[in-house]
Amino acid sequence: MIGNRKIIGACISELHNVTKSEQMELLNKELLKYGYKLIIFNSILNVYDNSAYDEGASSIFNLINFDILDCLIIFDRGFSNKQAGTNLISRAKEKNVPVIVVNAEIEGCYCIVDDFKTSYRNLIRHVIRDHNVKDTYFMGGFRWNPETLDRLACYRKALGDENLSYDESMVGYGEFWDDPAVEQLNSLLEERGTPPQAIFCANDCMAMAVIRRLNELGYRVPEDVIVTGYDGIEEGKYFIPNLTTIKENAEGEAIECARLVFDIIEKKAEIKTIRVPYKVVYNESCGCPSGEDFSDYRVRMAESMRRNREFSGHE
Repeated sequence: MIGNRKIIGACISELHNVTKSEQMELLNKELLKYGYKLIIFNSILNVYDNSAYDEGASSIFNLINFDILDCLIIFDRGFSNKQAGTNLISRAKEKNVPVIVVNAEIEGCYCIVDDFKTSYRNLIRHVIRDHNVKDTYFMGGFRWNPETLDRLACYRKALGDENLSYDESMVGYGEFWDDPAVEQLNSLLEERGTPPQAIFCANDCMAMAVIRRLNELGYRVPEDVIVTGYDGIEEGKYFIPNLTTIKENAEGEAIECARLVFDIIEKKAEIKTIRVPYKVVYNESCGCPSGEDFSDYRVRMAESMRRNREFSGHE
């Protein structure tokens, strides 16, 4: 606390990422409703490799004064090297500062985790049920990547729910990127001769690459092939056709996080885990009308160009 103001610390990485900066703006807005002050500690790198560069970037967290904090929020997804998060939790507990971990479940901490599984299964079932699709294909990222395996499990579960069979020939791996996704699609078409009715991609980048390649080959999306993504990146909103996908519910996450802070500080809430469902975005790439608002297109384009110019300068 500073004066009579409760102070909430937030630890995150790569705040220059548009999604993360918007996430912090939403959280700050919700915390202000309770009269709390937010202080953000940001590592410019994702501390992924545990290299000297990562160590230098994450040294910002050494500056945290736990004596003034009433609660610490750690956005765990930004800490691929979990040691950074573990150290923060240990230091907070030494000072009796309660810790909220977002997007991870850690014993002894309050946790807010996203429920992507239900939402992704709902997207797949929507395509199968509402667009009358039986012949499907799943394009994962790297073969043994945990995110690929989780999303593949959702695909298999959705097929089972719809009494559709599954076998390994219905799965390929595009490594979460454009060129490998195109190569995988080319191999699929060479084997089959014609594309399946729907291709479920494990991220938006692969989905857009698949659509571009299908268009080059004369196939229309969604008329000939439905293609869906995952992540809800900004580019997919303006892509033609704009993507049917799922994305993190940043607004719902911010609301739950601020409410949990209030419950911890004012009501001494017990340790618990709160689950926030992902948002399903039905758009043109599955055959639904676009649900996007393009009224601010020029504003967003100008902002995108400004950010690109700044990144080029920093690089």
